[in-house]
Amino acid sequence: MKLNIGCGKDIREGWINLDLQEGKGVDIIHDLNDLPLDFEDNSVDFVLASYIFEHLKEWTEMVKEIHRILKPGGFLKVRVPYGNASNINCCAFHRWVFFPNTINAFLVGPKARRGLDSDICPKFTLCSRKIRYRFPFTWHLNHYLRIKLPEIYDFPLGERNEIEWIVSKVQTDTFDGIR
Repeated sequence: MKLNIGCGKDIREGWINLDLQEGKGVDIIHDLNDLPLDFEDNSVDFVLASYIFEHLKEWTEMVKEIHRILKPGGFLKVRVPYGNASNINCCAFHRWVFFPNTINAFLVGPKARRGLDSDICPKFTLCSRKIRYRFPFTWHLNHYLRIKLPEIYDFPLGERNEIEWIVSKVQTDTFDGIR
């Protein structure tokens, strides 16, 4: 089973498409700040979280929840805007900024952040980490607010870079204490 959380208009055939708002192709309507998700432990093969984490009240809680529902060896693909000093307050809807090493607190192996107790933190193996040039701000208007501007306005206002992580679940038993 593949799960596309916060899908918006990115409806994927063969996936369970979950979003806050009702829409064509949305299979499940659910507020991602309201956990747990209605999935069994170890039942999902792949979770896509594209441009969701920066909007959540507690993105670390979502990572723990995704870890719970992913099968051991299952994959999580996360895309977030690249945060830096010039765009910390770039969007009224963003609660968090992310940097390439933000995910390291959840990793095992040489990329893991030192000093975390592996017994209290859901763990993933890093498969890939990419920083990419991002699309124009008009995409955000269409995707999140469903405002479609004429093509003449499709200019690079508010262009950002994005970070993409793909991680694989490592089985652990306890998750208390992570912040």
